[in-house]
Amino acid sequence: MERPQCPSVILDDIGGAFAMGLIGGGAWNFAKGLRFAPKGERYQTALRSMCKRGPIAGGNFAAWGGLFATFDCALRKVRGKEDLWNSVIAGGAAGGILQIRGGVGRFVTGAIFGAAFLLLLEGAQIIMTRSMTNMQTTMMEKSQTFVPDSPQWDKSGPIYNVLDVDREFDWEPRYGTQTL
Repeated sequence: MERPQCPSVILDDIGGAFAMGLIGGGAWNFAKGLRFAPKGERYQTALRSMCKRGPIAGGNFAAWGGLFATFDCALRKVRGKEDLWNSVIAGGAAGGILQIRGGVGRFVTGAIFGAAFLLLLEGAQIIMTRSMTNMQTTMMEKSQTFVPDSPQWDKSGPIYNVLDVDREFDWEPRYGTQTL
């Protein structure tokens, strides 16, 4: 499946990042407002904190998501391929650009942390993909080598296991229909 074109990916990432930041920042600030408010005003303070600080967190996430998506699209175009290094470099560039107003030291620190964060995410994704592939391969091998047990026989005919789902409706009780 082909990815959508870059301008729409950038806008989609900005919107998704804003929504994540708004929800996560709102929940965080609601809990923070509950914890640090005076006893009689806990819920009012929590709601006020959530409404005041949640959109700020959403905007910060949107800025990071927009920069990340822009750098990722640019790297995909320049390098001509899509791999994990595009994401890692884009994360480092986004983290560095967001910290550039603090000076060169903050820029380098932001770039290192951004790249490390994306490297961890991409590594986790690779590990999950490999483990799911191994699990599916194992399940496929087991399903291909499965041979059902043949029914046991006694004097009156086959004895079916009551728990055997495929034969549940074929099962006849052994008792009461004995042949001599």
